[in-house]
Amino acid sequence: MRLQIVLFALAITACSDELAKRDHSGHTSEGAELPGVLRVSISRGGIVENFAIERGRLSATSDAPNAPKHAVAAQIAGERGATFLSGNVKMHLVGPYAMSVNQSLVAASYVQEGNQRSGAPFLPTAIGIWENTTRKLLASAEGDSGWYIDSIGWSPDSNYVAVVKKKETRAMSLLGLFGHPATENEFHLVVYDTAGRQMMHIPVSSSGAVGWSKTEWTP
Repeated sequence: MRLQIVLFALAITACSDELAKRDHSGHTSEGAELPGVLRVSISRGGIVENFAIERGRLSATSDAPNAPKHAVAAQIAGERGATFLSGNVKMHLVGPYAMSVNQSLVAASYVQEGNQRSGAPFLPTAIGIWENTTRKLLASAEGDSGWYIDSIGWSPDSNYVAVVKKKETRAMSLLGLFGHPATENEFHLVVYDTAGRQMMHIPVSSSGAVGWSKTEWTP
């Protein structure tokens, strides 16, 4: 009986610890030790939603991120990317890229040879981190199938890179019944360290109208 009481107490403690990690949206507060504030905006048909992620918690905000053009997929031509990093013939450097705050590193999206989606070869699924002066690839992370790199932003200390990923889905609609399914987008934020290890993954905006994102990381 005493052993059952102890096990029950341990279970309650574990449950309480897990609940303590969750914010009002039910998402775990991973990334609580990351520096500064991450700002993400999602633009859908003229409607813009702004979000802030601080200490692993997501909230709505009125502050919009200020991101350079080349760090946002929707603001550069689809086939263009960090081509100045070329050297690996198995990497197609397409999509957004950004230089770290201290100018020592470059994060860039790419498509690995053989992973191009039929009919959409310029949608990058992976992120790489290069040394700026030597153009040496230091780390890379291949994303999940169907998720594409949409925008990139570096942390103020240049130790982490934030990546907004976008997924395309086909939504059921009246038009879909006649062969014209509606396309929707879902957006998630993923943070990597400079070794390519994932430090945080949090949903930002659920499936909705087609859109695009930009992100900025401030102190």
